[in-house]
Amino acid sequence: MGGRRFAWLVVAFYAGMALVGLGVIAASGRWRAALAPAEAMVAARGAAWGAAVAAAVVLASAGAARAFARVRALEAYFAELLGPLAAGEVLLAAAASAVGEELLFRAALQPLLGLVGASLLFGLLHLPGERRLVPWTGFAVVMGFALGALYERTGTLAAPVVAHFGINLVNLWRICGRGNGRWLSQNPRCL
Repeated sequence: MGGRRFAWLVVAFYAGMALVGLGVIAASGRWRAALAPAEAMVAARGAAWGAAVAAAVVLASAGAARAFARVRALEAYFAELLGPLAAGEVLLAAAASAVGEELLFRAALQPLLGLVGASLLFGLLHLPGERRLVPWTGFAVVMGFALGALYERTGTLAAPVVAHFGINLVNLWRICGRGNGRWLSQNPRCL
C-alpha cells in the first residue's frame, strides 16, 4: 500500500479526523481552552514528558515483539498490510496520526467525555475486523489512558502529540523492516 496513494489516504483520513475534532471544539465553545498556545515552558516540559513516554513505550513494544509470538504476528500482519514504506511515508503517517487523533480524542473529546470515555473511544477506533488483531485494540485502549493522563497531567496537547508521534514513528520504522527488529538505517526499502 506504500507510495503516493498511501500518503494521500493518510493525509485525508487524519485531516478529516482533525476537522471533526475542531468541529467538536467549536460546537462546545471551548476554542480558547482547547487550542490556546501553551506557555513556552509548559509546552517544552510537556514535549519532554511526551518524548519520555514514547521512549518507554517503544522499548516495551520492541521487547514484547522479541518475547511474544503473538506480537510478532501482529507486526507481520501490519507490515504486509502497509507494505514497505519510504522514510517520508513513515514520517507523514506518524505526524498525521499523532496530530489528528490527539486533536480529536484529547483536545475535543476528553474534556466532554472524561478520560475513560475518550480512552474507550480511542480503543474503538482501533477495533479491527479480525479477531487476531484484538490485542492491538487492547494496546490502543491502554495507550488512550496513558496519552489522556499525560494530557491532563501536563496541561498541554504537546505532550500526547509528541508521545504519539514518537511511538508511531519508531514502531512504523520497525514494522517497515517486517517486524524483525531492523531499524531504518538497516533496511534499504525504507530509505
